[in-house]
Amino acid sequence: MASLQEKKIIVLADHIISHGINLSDLPIIIEAKDEADRYSVLDGNRRLTALRGLETPNLVKGAISNRNFKKLKDLSKKYLKEPIETIWTVQADTREEADPWIKLRHRGESGGAGLVEWDGEAGARYDKRRGEATPHLDLLNFVLDKGNLRDNIKSSIKSSFPITTLERLVRDPDIRTFTGIDVRKGIVYTRLPDDEVLKPWEKIITELAKGTTTVSDVKVKEDRLKYIGDFDKGQLPDQSKSGSTRKLGQDPGEGEEETNDKKKKKNKKKTKPSLSRDSLIPKETSLHISEKKNQ
Repeated sequence: MASLQEKKIIVLADHIISHGINLSDLPIIIEAKDEADRYSVLDGNRRLTALRGLETPNLVKGAISNRNFKKLKDLSKKYLKEPIETIWTVQADTREEADPWIKLRHRGESGGAGLVEWDGEAGARYDKRRGEATPHLDLLNFVLDKGNLRDNIKSSIKSSFPITTLERLVRDPDIRTFTGIDVRKGIVYTRLPDDEVLKPWEKIITELAKGTTTVSDVKVKEDRLKYIGDFDKGQLPDQSKSGSTRKLGQDPGEGEEETNDKKKKKNKKKTKPSLSRDSLIPKETSLHISEKKNQ
């Protein structure tokens, strides 16, 4: 096991140190034949190998490369400070009883009965719920909410959408410039009206949803520049309509007011009292009396 999957075992060992054993996916065991109080692991042998390697690295010496053995020894030092004393398992009475669950665990979705892997969009939505920046998902939601997409395109987006390809486009600063958006600290900004931003992004998202534009078309910088360069003038925003910077989807007035307020605060200057005077106490004099008035 160690020699066949040494890289994965090192990664798993590191994950175990950080997070412990996965309690949502327990090893499956059965009683060992002719050996009292001993068990055979039917599923979960890689975890067992990782744990044994963390407990005693020399057990896998020679079975893995010197480089990975050194990594395992370093991980072992961390692990032994707080070793795992107990491992929860699921015990089956027979191998036949365990077989359906082992197959379900290792043979993919099985038409929906097995574990369904997230697509890019589901992963992005999960990241957003956890508070991680997802400007590409925000842009997709903006187009879904305010755009004029056809129903079949909306259905296609909901069922399957290449969100990572959209992310690739949003990350490109030249694409952002051409399409009238900017991304700062994970937030999408624009200086253009919504309908101008929608022009290119409705086209992009529609083509991604239909599959007429794929990751191969925008994989490298040159591809992306060629792709956006083929847009008609009417499919790109009118940059002459630029106004105040605002968050995408925010009312233009809100962004403008906020900008003007900042300018006012920035330009506000304190008035210094004049040194020239024709009275004993000038009007602009400010006195601060700390003592209380005598009664």
